[in-house]
Amino acid sequence: MAARKSPAKGEEPPQALRAFEDYYGMGEGRSLPKLARQYRASAEAVPTKQATRLKLWSAAHKWQQRVKDRDQATTQARAKQVAERAMKFRERVLVGIEVDVNRYLQALQNRGSEGIMAEDAASLERLVVLFFKLAEQPLTDKQQVEHSGPGGGPLQTENKHSGILALSASAEVLGILAAAGALEPAAAGAADPEADDVDTAPAAP
Repeated sequence: MAARKSPAKGEEPPQALRAFEDYYGMGEGRSLPKLARQYRASAEAVPTKQATRLKLWSAAHKWQQRVKDRDQATTQARAKQVAERAMKFRERVLVGIEVDVNRYLQALQNRGSEGIMAEDAASLERLVVLFFKLAEQPLTDKQQVEHSGPGGGPLQTENKHSGILALSASAEVLGILAAAGALEPAAAGAADPEADDVDTAPAAP
């Protein structure tokens, strides 16, 4: 029978490797004295029953650092799995919102609203805002407008924001809502930021 091959100098022997795995498997409450007590109480063959031997193996093969490295790797792997699940769920929610908004607008055009989440214009607005938050897209476009300085001096810049795809304020959607009876004509006019001010003061006699 061939003789057992001895580990190279500095290489962790099989007994020490098994002891490390048992040590790591003890969880957060692990300790070398506790592992030694478990080995002494075991009726099965164990790597060693001496706490001093475990301490030597631990120091020589950097058990404590290996425990930290494995814990960190496990934490990162779990975090990656959670992030991937969250991304998949976000995509599903985005698709659901798109479908529901389209069904809502179609239902308004058809004078019906059965089986949709958005029951009114406010619900539609909340769905749109949620959609763009999940999509991590702004609801406004940032535009830079340049003006000449006093006396033709250096240019001055001014940042202005204009709404994009804010369906609750969109003239197209407001027209659909008004046509479907979801908005009173006065409400539709009041919601239009471009509407001209009307002087309602009585004429002078």
